Amino acid sequence: MPENAGKKVTELAQKSGIPVLWMNSNSSSVWEGSLAYSLRRKGIPNVVIESGIALKIDYDYCKKVLDGVFRMMKELDIFDGEISPTKKTVTVKKNDVEVVHCNTSGIFIPKAQIGSYVREGQMIGSIVRPILGAEIEEITVPCDGMIFSLREYPAVCEGELLARICKTERPAGKYE
Repeated sequence: MPENAGKKVTELAQKSGIPVLWMNSNSSSVWEGSLAYSLRRKGIPNVVIESGIALKIDYDYCKKVLDGVFRMMKELDIFDGEISPTKKTVTVKKNDVEVVHCNTSGIFIPKAQIGSYVREGQMIGSIVRPILGAEIEEITVPCDGMIFSLREYPAVCEGELLARICKTERPAGKYE
C-alpha cells in the first residue's frame, strides 16, 4: 500500500460531505465477513459508511450518503455531472470519542438527537421501568461535544452502549 494512501482516503472522505468522519483504524471494529475487513487485511485503504441501523432506512440520510459518493467520484474524475454543495465534515479520531453506557436495565427513552451539541453532565435520556414507567436512571454525557451515535432500540441491559459523543468544538449557538 502506498505510504500516503491513508491520507488520500481521509481527504476523499472529508470531501464527501458526510456529517462525521470517525477515523477508527481498529480492524477489530470491522465485521470479519465484510468487504472492508478483507480490504484492510490486504492493505487496501477503504471507507466504511454507517447510515443507520438494521431494518430501518432514513431516506434523508441515504440521500446525503449518495450525494457524498458522487462528490468522491467527482474528486476521482470518474463522474462529470453536477454535485450539490455540502457542509464541512467533522473529523473525529479514536481519542476524540466518548461513549455513554447505561448502569441499569430497562427501557431507554432518548431526549436528544443525533447531531445535537451537548454539554458535560447534560441529560440525553433516561432508563425507565418497563411496567410502571418510573425513571430509574438519568443518562448524562461525560463531555462537551456532538452526539453522533444514539441507540435506537429501546430495551437495554446494564452496561449497553447508548450514545457516542465526539469531542468537537460547537458552532456558535448550537447547544440545545
